[in-house]
Amino acid sequence: MVASSDVPSSSTLISCPFSLAITTETGRKALVEVTGDESIDLKDWNERMLVATYVALHSLKPGHTSLRHQAYVDALPPLQSLSTPLLYATKERQLLAGTNLYGTIEEQERERRAELDKIRSVVPEMTW
Repeated sequence: MVASSDVPSSSTLISCPFSLAITTETGRKALVEVTGDESIDLKDWNERMLVATYVALHSLKPGHTSLRHQAYVDALPPLQSLSTPLLYATKERQLLAGTNLYGTIEEQERERRAELDKIRSVVPEMTW
């Protein structure tokens, strides 16, 4: 978007009602509805787990009525285009050995894998 004239700093150019935001509650509600299991214990699920699972469910359960953000999910960049050390191949990651970043990546991967194990107990088809 390009303005053809100056835009006052107090101008609202785009707004989005909070009701359209993906929140932890959006994730909780969708998980219960998609699985059909109201007894799911999600108390120790963190925000990342709830939101990431909600987003992933759009690919796993396309068209489900509880999943209202398909257009947003479709607009996300493909995983292959992301460049974060957590997604580096083993050889690339080895180049960071001996640095603080290497240890941080290893720790984050352990955390994410533990989170994924919890997620898979509810949504077995989830992958890394």
